Amino acid sequence: MSTFPVVIIGAGPAGIAAAIEAMNRGFKAPEIIMIEKAGEIAYMISSKYPDEKPILANYKGRMAACLGDMCITDMTKKEFFDYLNDVVKKYELHINFHQQVKNIIKLKNGQFNLLGLIPRSLLRLSLVCKIADEQIYTQITQRFGITLSLGLPS
Repeated sequence: MSTFPVVIIGAGPAGIAAAIEAMNRGFKAPEIIMIEKAGEIAYMISSKYPDEKPILANYKGRMAACLGDMCITDMTKKEFFDYLNDVVKKYELHINFHQQVKNIIKLKNGQFNLLGLIPRSLLRLSLVCKIADEQIYTQITQRFGITLSLGLPS
């Protein structure tokens, strides 16, 4: 089981901004884990938003103010994804793709256990490796983990 002070569920614009804000409050990139069930950042925007439709910084005539380190202005969908990828690279954010949160359990010590699902392909790989070599199995389950402990106080 791995322990992280900050766990962010989702790697869309809000999740990426939350990671940057955590870094602004003193956390280092290796202390932050981001979990994304899809295989890419901002998957819902990528898959559902039309390519030709611009990404706008306002909503129903209300302009969005850029108050943090991440500022999304009016841009094309390609520019938007280039920007998000540049931000992830600049801040060296670690995103665990293809992982889904199943349950969050609060522990008596104020921490939380985050229960996740391993993708089927990795599960098959884990079972094969377990039979072949217990050490490899342990490394895979630690890397892709079924249970991660969040070091967040209540």
